Amino acid sequence: MRCKREVNLVGVWAAVEKAYQERLVEEHALTLALYREQRDARFELAADLS
Repeated sequence: MRCKREVNLVGVWAAVEKAYQERLVEEHALTLALYREQRDARFELAADLS
């Protein structure tokens, strides 16, 4: 445990994981935007059925 604290393993791990996730979001921005639009449209249709 002391070694992990000394090298800030959790902090480094979190920073690297965040960077990977941000890169994936950028690479798939169009797909994610289309998904969001479709999801929102489906929510609107579902609300109209209520």
